[in-house]
Amino acid sequence: MTNYLGDAVHAVRKEKHCELLEQGDATRAMTKCVWLQKPNKRKRLRRLLLAQLIHSMLRTARAWNEWIGWTKTCRIEPMIRSASMV
Repeated sequence: MTNYLGDAVHAVRKEKHCELLEQGDATRAMTKCVWLQKPNKRKRLRRLLLAQLIHSMLRTARAWNEWIGWTKTCRIEPMIRSASMV
């Protein structure tokens, strides 16, 4: 289940990345690893970048935040645990 949710966030990120590249904006070019990397593997710099991305107005950030919000309130223990790891 978590893989499907990660894939969904990745699909949103990829779509927006393509749109930005068409406009000549490559600022989000290296963010795939930041969104999809396991929390316990993230270095400090990637954690800081993820925090910036989460608070941005990107559609990926909205998808991420909605997923985290849903998992924390769904009352399904494995989902709550996965959200708390992020």
